[in-house]
Parts: sequence; C-alpha cells; structure tokens
Amino acid sequence: MRRRIGIATGITAGFVVLAAVTGSVYGIEAGENATTESAPAGMVHFNGGCGGTLIHTKWVLTAAHCKGGGDVKKMTIRTGSLTRGQGTVLGVRASHAHPQADIRLLELSSPAEAAPVTLADTDPAVDAVGDIFGWGGTGKGSARELKTAQVRVTKVGGTCVDLADGDRAPAVCVTQVTGMARPGDSGGPLMVDGKQVGVTSTGGVSRASYASVANALPWIEQTTGLDLNGDASTGAPATNDTAPEDTSPNDTAPAEADAGATTAGGDASGSSGATNGGPCTAPAWDRRGIYTNGDVVLHSGRRWQAKWWTRNNEPGSPTAYGAWQNASPC
Repeated sequence: MRRRIGIATGITAGFVVLAAVTGSVYGIEAGENATTESAPAGMVHFNGGCGGTLIHTKWVLTAAHCKGGGDVKKMTIRTGSLTRGQGTVLGVRASHAHPQADIRLLELSSPAEAAPVTLADTDPAVDAVGDIFGWGGTGKGSARELKTAQVRVTKVGGTCVDLADGDRAPAVCVTQVTGMARPGDSGGPLMVDGKQVGVTSTGGVSRASYASVANALPWIEQTTGLDLNGDASTGAPATNDTAPEDTSPNDTAPAEADAGATTAGGDASGSSGATNGGPCTAPAWDRRGIYTNGDVVLHSGRRWQAKWWTRNNEPGSPTAYGAWQNASPC
C-alpha cells in the first residue's frame, strides 16, 4: 500500500488536489526524467512545494492553491535547473490569485534569465496529446529530477472543472498515456504543441484536471499588463508598491474589475447596448466585455447572469463553459 502524506487539501469528487507540504509526497507516476530539450526552459520550483512556469522575466504562473505558506515575503522560486534544490533563487514581490480559477500569478522581485513559456489563447482539442511536468514524487519517494509524462485530453469545460479550494472554473481534463500527475506536481504546466494550455490543479490514478489557461488569459494579461497573445489587449497592470500581499478572491474585489474594464456596451456587431426596458432592462452582451459574478446581460432574446469572472464566452454557446445562467426569456 502506498503512503500518501503531505497532501494540502485531500480528495474531492475523485480528484486529489496536488499541493505538497511536508513529508513524503508522490507526483508524476511512470513517465520519465525530463531533459533540457523536452522541458520548457521556463520551468520553476518554489519553496511552497509546487511547480510553475515563467510567462515573463518577472512573472510566474502556478496554481491558486499553491500559497507557499501564505507569507509572500518568505516565498522564493528556483529557475534554470531541472534538479530540485538547484538553480537561481529569486524572491517574490507579490502574489495574485484568480477570483475563480485555480490559477495564481507570482510577481518576482528581480527578473529571471530563463526563456518564458508561450501561453495558448485557445483550449486544446479533445483527444490531443500533451506533456506534463513536475517535481512531485514517483511512488518511490520525492523526485529530485524534473519528470514528464504524456496525457490525452478527454474533455474541455462543461463538467470538466478545476476543483482546488472548491473553485469550479473551466478546466482541461486528461487521462494517462505514459503517466499522471500526483501530489507534489501542482502548478506545473500541461503543454500541447509547444504552448501551455493548462495549470496542474487536481489528479488521480486515471484522470486529472488542469485549470484552463485560455479561459484565464484575459485576467492574466490584465494583472500583468502584458500582451501575451499578440492581440494588443492587456488591461491595466496590478500595482503593489508597498508591502506584498496575496490578492486572493476573499481579500478584495477581483483585480480585473478596474476602471479600464469594459462591463457593458455593444454586442459583437458594434451595437450600442440598448436595453429592452421593463424586467429585461440590461446591457447587451459585449464580446469584449469583462463580467463578474452577478452581472446581467441580454443576448439572443434572453436575460443571462454571470456565475463567475468571464470574457469572450458567449451566453448560450456550448463553449461558454457554464459561465452564464439563463435567467429568463425577454
């Protein structure tokens, strides 16, 4: 019988949240050791027991449940080495958690030299084969070297959600090809065709979920102030010029709901967002708009209410990942 020690949050709906704390942890099973040719150059490992990826010289993408003990001032990351405990040590200036998804951004105190990963702006196709990476254990103890395995995408969005800390945001669900992520691999990437499509959130013997990078990309760009997919859309960067702190969903209003966010306006054809009056008075859905929990819009003759942070997810569309609740006809 295999011992499982050091799991941060336990088992939920058949999945295991993969953050490691202390003691023996077991991560990617089967698979093989990664090489400098197979692994993203931007892989990082930090002292909270999780992995992550550089998306810019001063920004790391990881899982929201990877809190590193909660004290940002004590967090550090290592980059530039595939061996646990080696590489360049960098401090963390600030931490920003996505308001719904199991995604966290770490702003570094000084720039890293490794090349960043490329983020996908669309989810992978079902049946696509991807590569996962992590420093979790192997079933025989903690892994010293970065490991990798192949997985196959089985579902995207809909009932496929990340489950860390009770969040239920769109995810990319996979099953094993050559190995699977287990405790200790949280925050690491799911790579498909050279781009990061997911962040390791939950795992198990036969299936795992990865927080969708494409779904969170607008928030990532807005928080960092970077244009990461070349569409010239960034939003205002997050600021934290004093004491660093974790801007988690329960701390303050979501960072993306700033003065520059579009929360109402015309639809995709450029209409002015006119309302129908009466019980159906609401702005028209705007493909460029950013909506948060409780926002109401009109679209296709119906009234819709956002269930969480969303952008570019059309109400009623099968690709909307359940972000909208059909409130009433108009």
